Amino acid sequence: MGYSLLAKQLAFRLNAIVLVKLLGFLGRIPLYRILGAEGVGLYQIAYSFYGLVFTAVTGGFPTALALTTSKNRELGGRLFLFMLIFSLLLGGSLSFFIFFSAPLVAGTLGNPDLAFAVRCISPAVCVVPLLFVLRGYLQGLEYYKTIASSEVVEQAARMVVLLVLTAAWSQLGTPVAVGGAVLGAFSGASCALLLLCVVFFYNSKRSSSTSRIQINVPKDVKSLRIKRNELKLFIGTALVISATRIIVPLSDFLDSLIIPFRLQISGLTYEEAITVFGEITGMAATIVYLPTVFTAVLSYTLSTKVAADWKNQNTERFVHRSKMAMEITWLWGIGMALFLFFYADPLSMILFNHAGASKAIRYLAMVPFFVGNRELTTTLLWSANLKRVPINGLLLAVMVSLFASFFLSAIPGFGYTGAAIGIVLLEIMAASWNFIALKKRFPSIIRFYAIVADTMVLALISMLLYWLGQKIDIDFLPKTLHALLTMLLSLLGIVFFMAGRGRLKSFV
Repeated sequence: MGYSLLAKQLAFRLNAIVLVKLLGFLGRIPLYRILGAEGVGLYQIAYSFYGLVFTAVTGGFPTALALTTSKNRELGGRLFLFMLIFSLLLGGSLSFFIFFSAPLVAGTLGNPDLAFAVRCISPAVCVVPLLFVLRGYLQGLEYYKTIASSEVVEQAARMVVLLVLTAAWSQLGTPVAVGGAVLGAFSGASCALLLLCVVFFYNSKRSSSTSRIQINVPKDVKSLRIKRNELKLFIGTALVISATRIIVPLSDFLDSLIIPFRLQISGLTYEEAITVFGEITGMAATIVYLPTVFTAVLSYTLSTKVAADWKNQNTERFVHRSKMAMEITWLWGIGMALFLFFYADPLSMILFNHAGASKAIRYLAMVPFFVGNRELTTTLLWSANLKRVPINGLLLAVMVSLFASFFLSAIPGFGYTGAAIGIVLLEIMAASWNFIALKKRFPSIIRFYAIVADTMVLALISMLLYWLGQKIDIDFLPKTLHALLTMLLSLLGIVFFMAGRGRLKSFV
């Protein structure tokens, strides 16, 4: 593959990631307005169950299939059909089980009214594994643009169906409306699967002389046979990847069980506990995780460069790139944390029309800083062949977070703060673990005094712009428009400061 083609594919992939994130964010705003804080809490509980089931079923098998196919397309074709049949049987069986045991599952989740939402999850459990197996195979064949297009189609269809059904069913009650929201996952996956099937069958019919990448799959039962050692290696690789990917969904699911239950012990009613859970994990989390799109794209772009530097034993270049990226991530995270803290009230009202979310936004304001650093340091550690370090750190962080959530959220009068601390603590622990390991391996990776000085200047600029925005009152402007203009002024101040320091220019 030429470098120009690779660059185009990476650019297309990055654009798709940003677009998918943006569609998801824009879709959640009206969704949360329709459901309200309590409805958002119920939606988060139901979706955390779906996320855990989906991750458990798919795991690392699509990625393992992509890796195998990229090395051996004939073996990849056999494994693809094997995984397709296996996913259909497993997903279908689990889908029927979830549908018929929905009341039991809903009771386990803490609310019998979620039975309908659980039933709405069951179709996605059957379709989504098939979608990811097909994506894994096409990734091994380097159909990057097709995969990215399917992700955009999936998110767009998901958001449209989610909003339409939620709005239409909201008159039937919040639990039914939550079911409509959950059905968006099935609809989006079905549209994406249909698109990939069209591409798959179209390319499989083309001759090798007209197709850039020929898709070949076994034609008879005998050719489906897979050697024991090949299957063992494939399953082993998939299980290792699955072990890393199950951590976060499992943590989210346990949070959905622990936090509402422990908040009730602190003295809140069930409705109040679900409202708090919705404000923190739904409304506030949607906002505070949005700035991490920038750092995610930065990490994604940087990964190939630093990996090449390390492979070529160019340690000096590796450290130089890492320094620039760490400084960008640090300043962006601090800037966004200050922005979220200062403008929590207008963000809560403009986006969700719910003043209660502002408290949660302030509690989670430092999330962009820690998440950005966690993602970037993970990329750097993986590039330096220290792959176990981020996994160990994340496992420790999850355990500490769950421990803190369990005890702190049950303290009378401290439950709200305790629940937020438990969530933030996960990111703090994971980021700190990676940072310490990276600093130990590369002592010069962080220019501490320069970053602290820049942070202080950025904090002063942010506070000054916030003060000016509050003092300048333009009578003829509506209150909402005035708030938007002051927030835009602060964002531009952060961006111009970073550009003025030459971080982005130096990195490129």
